[in-house]
Amino acid sequence: MADYVSTNDCLMEFLRRQLDDEEATRCGRCANCLGSTFPSEVDPELVEAALRTLRSEVLEILPRKLAPGGLKEELNLKEHNISGGQALTRWGDPGLARQVEVGKYRDSEFSDELVDAMVTMIESWAPDPPPLWVTSVPSQGHPRLIPDFAAKVAVRLGLPYVDAVRRTGPTDPQNAMQNSYQQARNVISAFDVHDVRPDPVLVIDDMVDSRWTFTVIGSKLRNAGSGPVYAVALADASTKADR
Repeated sequence: MADYVSTNDCLMEFLRRQLDDEEATRCGRCANCLGSTFPSEVDPELVEAALRTLRSEVLEILPRKLAPGGLKEELNLKEHNISGGQALTRWGDPGLARQVEVGKYRDSEFSDELVDAMVTMIESWAPDPPPLWVTSVPSQGHPRLIPDFAAKVAVRLGLPYVDAVRRTGPTDPQNAMQNSYQQARNVISAFDVHDVRPDPVLVIDDMVDSRWTFTVIGSKLRNAGSGPVYAVALADASTKADR
């Protein structure tokens, strides 16, 4: 069987010879005789559509609703909670998730295909009330990576983009934190908000994991006077247990 899988000879001839057929000849019809008959490249959006069908689920982002003990005064989630959101793909999947990985770690720029896919997802989702402006979560290692992507999405949606979220200091990776208190504390002092508009807003990030980054920034935006806050991410990197 190992030889059958690895051979470049006619597959039917191979099988017939294994059965001691002295008249075995090339069949002219098997995959090895005909060569590749299927395209080697697959549209990543088609892959993602197939994955979504197989998953039969929307990748929902459910913001945290309860601040950890010791942070309730700094993080008033009952008064300044944020609305739900969606992620485009699941980290580690083929298709669009592979494009997210390449854009984040190799190209330092997200592709136009990801812009198209994100716009399609948001338009299909149609949050109500609809967002009237867009902002983003600036990356620590690549400050313009996500803002530039979010600005392109905003143009396609016909909405203004505002650099309303700014980093005030470095943070450790959220997946390095041991519990919700550490995850929330890790981002509370790392971001500030400016030029906040009083309308519903889309907040775009590349990854969602613990959900505390979206929750904290959403709370800060609401506290500064924004309308409903919708979280949008390119990839969901959390496990089902985390969601």
